[in-house]
This record gives sequence, C-alpha cells and structure tokens, in this order.
Amino acid sequence: EIVLQNIGKQFKNGTRALDHVTFTIPQGEFVSVIGRPELETTLFRILNGMETPGDGAVLLMAATYRHVRNCQEECKEIHRHHLSGFL
Repeated sequence: EIVLQNIGKQFKNGTRALDHVTFTIPQGEFVSVIGRPELETTLFRILNGMETPGDGAVLLMAATYRHVRNCQEECKEIHRHHLSGFL
C-alpha cells in the first residue's frame, strides 16, 4: 500500500507544483495519473524518492518516508527498490 498524506511541493523559484495531494493506492491496484506533465513528473519523483515533498508524508507499506531529504543515497535506493513494482 502507498499512502500520500497532504503532499505539497514548492520549488525555489516559487512555483507550487503540488498542493495538499492525498490518496491511497492499495497493494496490487493499478492507478493512472492524468494532469500536466510537470506535475505528474514531480509526483512520480516524490514517489520514487528522487524528490522530497515540501509538505506531508509518503507512507510505503506502513513505513513513513517523510524525511527522505535526510536520507543517504543507500536509503533512497531502498525506497526506489520497494516502489519499482509500482512505477
């Protein structure tokens, strides 16, 4: 299961890419994301650990990845490995 809780992302130039995104993807479910390409890219980069959310938390199989920005590369690789079946 993947849970996004109140995810937000604002870039240094002030652009707000995501604002209060909340949803749950049950294990084994397929999901489509429709929207502007830059927003989809930001969402997927947060899901695979390449980008950190400015607000909110990502929960993967009940583990919280709220502080991925403090994570070393090894931790990010583990995060991407767990999501590879989803993305």
